[in-house]
Amino acid sequence: GGDITQGSRGLASDAFAAVTLGLIAGWYYILVGLFFVLAYAILVSGSATAAVVLGVLVADALMPYKPPPLAPNAFGRSWVFESWRAYFGWETVQEAALVPGERYLLAEFPHALYPVGQLLSYGVIDHLSRTHKVSGVVATVLLHTPVLRHFYYATGTRAADAKSIQRILKEGGNAAVVVGGIAEMFMDTSDAERIYLKRRAGFVKLAIREGAHIVPVF
Repeated sequence: GGDITQGSRGLASDAFAAVTLGLIAGWYYILVGLFFVLAYAILVSGSATAAVVLGVLVADALMPYKPPPLAPNAFGRSWVFESWRAYFGWETVQEAALVPGERYLLAEFPHALYPVGQLLSYGVIDHLSRTHKVSGVVATVLLHTPVLRHFYYATGTRAADAKSIQRILKEGGNAAVVVGGIAEMFMDTSDAERIYLKRRAGFVKLAIREGAHIVPVF
C-alpha cells in the first residue's frame, strides 16, 4: 500500500529538474567561483556593487539558523519535488508500516557524492503514513551556506547534531539521518555502493535513549 512510482513527465519537467537540481548539487562550486569573481572586482576594479553583493552573502552566512517547523510542509509536497522524482523515475518501496504514535529514526544510506535520494524523499512520508512527520538533518555548515540555507529552511531541514535530533523527536516528529555523513561520500565507486558505520554508533545510542525505532532506508 506504500509503494510509489513516478515516471518522467516530459521535456519541460525534465529540463526544470536537471537545471534546478544541478544548481543545488553544484552550489558550492558556483559560490566559490562567485567569491573569486567578486574579490577580483573589488580589489582590481574597485566595484562598489561587488562589495555590496559580497557583504550580503557574508551577512547571510552569519545569520542564526532558526529551526523550521517539522517537515513535510507545503513545499515538500509541491510539484517541484514531484518533478524531481519523476526525472529519476522515482520508486518507493515500503516493506513495513509505521505504527501510529511511535517515533522513528530513519537511518538513510548511502550518502554518496550527493544524497539525491534523501533530498527527493521530502513529502513522500505523506504517502506512507498520515500520522508521522519526518524532518531531515544536514551538516550545520550547509545551514549557513549563503542562499542554499534558505532552500533547506523551506524544506524543514534541521542540523545533524544530537541536540537537534532530540528536539525533533521531543516535538513528536521523526528524524531522517544520513548516518555515514561526509566520510561516506568518498566510499562509493562506479561498481559498488558502500556505507560507513564503523564509528557511527551515536545514532543508535540516541534512538535508545529517546525510545525511537531505527528504520534502515536505502
